[in-house]
Amino acid sequence: MSLSSCARTAFFGVGTLGAEHSNIWLTSRTRMEAERRLLLYGKISHLVISYYSIILIIFNVFSNFFEERYTYYYEINIALSVIILCGSLISHGFRFEKTAASHRDCYLKLQELFSSPLTGQEKDSRYSQILYGYPNHGTQDYNNMIVREILFFKKNLANSTGPILLSKYNIVSFFVWKALLVISVAAVFLIPVVLFGIAHLEFLNGV
Repeated sequence: MSLSSCARTAFFGVGTLGAEHSNIWLTSRTRMEAERRLLLYGKISHLVISYYSIILIIFNVFSNFFEERYTYYYEINIALSVIILCGSLISHGFRFEKTAASHRDCYLKLQELFSSPLTGQEKDSRYSQILYGYPNHGTQDYNNMIVREILFFKKNLANSTGPILLSKYNIVSFFVWKALLVISVAAVFLIPVVLFGIAHLEFLNGV
C-alpha cells in the first residue's frame, strides 16, 4: 500500500493500518478533541466574566435605582466583584488557550509524522519523543473522539491491541458530559436573573 493510500485509509477508518500508524492517528485525533474542548472552555469563561462584568457595571451605574429596591445591594455588589475577580484568576490559571495551542502543535507534528516515509520503528521512536514534549489529553477527550469517529463518522478504529469497540459507557459518558456542560453554563447565566427576579418580587410585595 502506498503512503497516499495509507493516509486516505487512516482518515476514513484505521482498522487496516499497523499499530504504529493507528496509535499516531488516534492520538492526533484525540489531541484535536482536547484542543476543541479547551477552546470551548476558554470562550465560555470569557463570556461568563463579560456577562457578570456587564451586570456589575449596570448595578453601579443605576445604583440609586437598585439601592432603593434591593436590601442587600452592597452585599450583592461585593459578591459580583469577588465572582469576577475569582473567575478571571481561575480562567487565567487554567490557561485554556495556551494549553489548546500546545495540543494543536502536538497533533500537527503527529500528522506530519504519520505522513512521513519513516519505518515503523522510527515512527514509534519519534512518536514517543513528540508526546514527551507536550501535556497529555484527558480521558474524556479520548472518549469523545471514539464516539465522534465511530458513532457519528462511521469509522472503524483500531489500536495496537486490536479493534476499538464503542460501548454503552462511551456513549453515555459523551452525552452526560455534554448535558452537564450545557446545564452548568445555563445555570451560571440564569442565576443572576433568578436572584434579581426574586428580589424584585419581594420589593413589589413590600410596597
